[in-house]
Amino acid sequence: MKSGKFILKIEKNSRSPWDGYSVHPVVANIDLGLSGRGFNIAEQGESYDWDFRWEKSLFCNSSLFFDLYLNKCTKGVVDFSIAIGINSWEFTEAENHLKVWECLKNPQFGLSGESAYAANVVRVPLSFLLLNGNPPVERLTWKSGLTDFAKVAEVVLQDFVAYGEPFLATIDSLPMLIRFLQNMDAKKGVRSVNASLAAAIYLFHAGEKDAALVELKYGFDARIRKAQSLNRDAEAIQALNCKYERYKNYLLG
Repeated sequence: MKSGKFILKIEKNSRSPWDGYSVHPVVANIDLGLSGRGFNIAEQGESYDWDFRWEKSLFCNSSLFFDLYLNKCTKGVVDFSIAIGINSWEFTEAENHLKVWECLKNPQFGLSGESAYAANVVRVPLSFLLLNGNPPVERLTWKSGLTDFAKVAEVVLQDFVAYGEPFLATIDSLPMLIRFLQNMDAKKGVRSVNASLAAAIYLFHAGEKDAALVELKYGFDARIRKAQSLNRDAEAIQALNCKYERYKNYLLG
């Protein structure tokens, strides 16, 4: 994507939740700044969409991502939030290849079919990083009208450069990401589709099969203990065991 591509697409569309803009001016200006930092638009909001995503390719079919999603639009002012992290097609492709949903007789316990989206193996709100940064900044969301969009976009990019990129720099190599995922329990404010399973998959692709198997067993044992402590029924426990066996056979090759 060329820098500033969205600048040419700012137009009114009554179906859009972004104050009637298919691409709101603040989004276009954020796009301009992110494209200059190596991020390309991955999911473009259409007239009925609330979200935009930019990505920057990494290793093992993974990417850094920058998600921007609309909370509400009131009297011409759009209120939006931002999350950043790493997504993984390796994780999604493993889940799809193993057809893990077959382990789940009840869809409430997980996927009911193939996923068409990369899994968020690390996801954190940018507002959390600001609030817990140095110096701390209390900015839960960002707001923009049609008179201040350039300034708001500048603030968004400044926040990302000062607080977001330093966080991403701690997980943008394979060894660092694996260590981060293995210690996810100690990471406040950060979420993952399944940190230990993601770590096992990355270890496997790094050629560390034995370590991957150890991580896999550790993660599933912990999930089973948690399910038991929450008095989940036998079906839930059976689904976890089924999924573990499929992944173990997958890692064993």
